[in-house]
Amino acid sequence: MRPRLLLLCAAAALLASCRDESISTYRVPKDAPSPVVPAPATAATSDITWILPAGWTTQPDPSGMRKGSFLVSGADGAKADSVGGAKADMSVTAFPGDVGGDLANVNRWRGQVGLAPIDDAALAQAVQTIDAPAGKFSFIELSGTASGAQKPERLLGAWLQQPDRRWFFKLKGDDALVTAQHDAFFAFLKSVSFAAAPPAVAGPAKAQSTNDLPKAPFAPFAGGAMPDTGTTPDANSAPAPAPADSTTPQASLTWTAPADWQAKPLSTMRIGSFAVSSDAGTADISIVAFPGEAGGLLANINRWRGQLGLAPLAEGDLASATTMLDGAGGLHFTVVDLSGQTAGAESSGAGVTPARMLGAILSFGGQTYFFKLTGPDALVAREKTTFLDFLKTVKAP
Repeated sequence: MRPRLLLLCAAAALLASCRDESISTYRVPKDAPSPVVPAPATAATSDITWILPAGWTTQPDPSGMRKGSFLVSGADGAKADSVGGAKADMSVTAFPGDVGGDLANVNRWRGQVGLAPIDDAALAQAVQTIDAPAGKFSFIELSGTASGAQKPERLLGAWLQQPDRRWFFKLKGDDALVTAQHDAFFAFLKSVSFAAAPPAVAGPAKAQSTNDLPKAPFAPFAGGAMPDTGTTPDANSAPAPAPADSTTPQASLTWTAPADWQAKPLSTMRIGSFAVSSDAGTADISIVAFPGEAGGLLANINRWRGQLGLAPLAEGDLASATTMLDGAGGLHFTVVDLSGQTAGAESSGAGVTPARMLGAILSFGGQTYFFKLTGPDALVAREKTTFLDFLKTVKAP
């Protein structure tokens, strides 16, 4: 009996162990995801791409026309706006043609940091070249203190000429911060690439930023030909407009120029171009248009003031410095009358001379139109009534 009893006990124990057995499940943690190495920040339009350096962040475009707009902050990073930390602005813009040439554009940038203009001989010494996959960039570095600025600023500027347009790359801001961004700026230029064939520019040119337009003597708002000097118009000039005493349709507006205003060849930027002469000399009349607000009323009037060597206005001074003119069909112009001085033409070797400007700004149809008469003080004074009467001929379709 004992062996049988032992066998039965063993069987019972075996059955009990089978009833108690259960399947345990274990939650095995998944492998932690592999760290993702962020790809270089890139941006692209239909014609340009680049790699954004570390620390450069996209910011709103103040004009709505830049190809690229970036903020570069100092060591305090996000605190820059709240505690006055170092910062700089980077812009990428493009314009048809050569936008007035190297000298005009460099002198415009020099003016932005409070430096006097230079001549062609000094330009050759100041400009360097940077070889990059996109092409050979021209480069200049400037430092100074602009009128009204609290501390020195530095500007790194580069431009690249293509068959139909010129690209501008500008980093401007706190002197020490911009100095520290040299390598990043050069790396950015070397990362730039373009489509195989840049698209042709058709119709009235659209400027990308009013901050990157040339500040040359007697230049129009957006660049273009100087008053006629007997030279042949450049290759970027369009066919001559209709006679000055005819009604000229341009960019959705029409106007009738005075009989003694001589029509001039249109440039890649102008939609209207005239000259008027007297014993005092020749004055230039330009009409250009840009999409949107084109930087705003104050910025454009201050840019015009800068062209005549005048200090900028504050927002509160704008009303007293401008007048309103009611035109035809409910159009409303903001008009300024500025007297100052401007550099004489390089070919004549003239120095700084008195000059006067009548300017009018009109918003219509999602664009901003700029009408400007610039020339010798006495001549512009004589033409003031004529200019204001001309504005009243401007009509919407």
